[in-house]
Amino acid sequence: MALQDELERLESYVSGTRPRPSSLQVNQEMGEFLKRFRPVICQASYRCFGVQQGNTDAWKHNVFVMRIVRMEDPPADSKPWARYRVSDAKSVPITKLVRKIGEDALRPTLKQGEVYHEENVRVGCIGTIMTFLECVSTGHQIRVVSWAGYGPNAWDDDVPCADWKTSLINAVEKVSSKGLQSKYVSIQSRYRPSFDHFLR
Repeated sequence: MALQDELERLESYVSGTRPRPSSLQVNQEMGEFLKRFRPVICQASYRCFGVQQGNTDAWKHNVFVMRIVRMEDPPADSKPWARYRVSDAKSVPITKLVRKIGEDALRPTLKQGEVYHEENVRVGCIGTIMTFLECVSTGHQIRVVSWAGYGPNAWDDDVPCADWKTSLINAVEKVSSKGLQSKYVSIQSRYRPSFDHFLR
């Protein structure tokens, strides 16, 4: 990533174009996005896989792939996780990913998932959903992988949602919009004195 970022900075300098955010920066921001929205992402993957409908083994054969895009020119003081929006999310068969990415490239990730699942089983989980968080906003694909275990009674109180993708997109949009607000604007709106105060 560092070498690629250096080449892109050189290209921007030579061409006179505005440099894009570095791969390292986007990778770090995606990590923050994942931490901030982990409960929402877990809920979406749970609904997508149909765990509530009895598909408790879907995680063994599928990966939850979620694509996000980075906003252009977000405020410099905005929250890192607020600079992204969900563009797509779906369940993708592991066999399809193997054909696309390559078995050798994907094998370490799958092995790591097995380790996480074994740890989750020890604390009472029955499944571990693997999520690929992907972003292509920098001109090349960056992927952050996470795993989330669930127990036999996970989200029993969750209302089944047929349009879970729209629900996911709206939930991220609602929170991210607040995180984009400038600190100065937030402080202004919080401590703005009323005109009545001056009149008195």
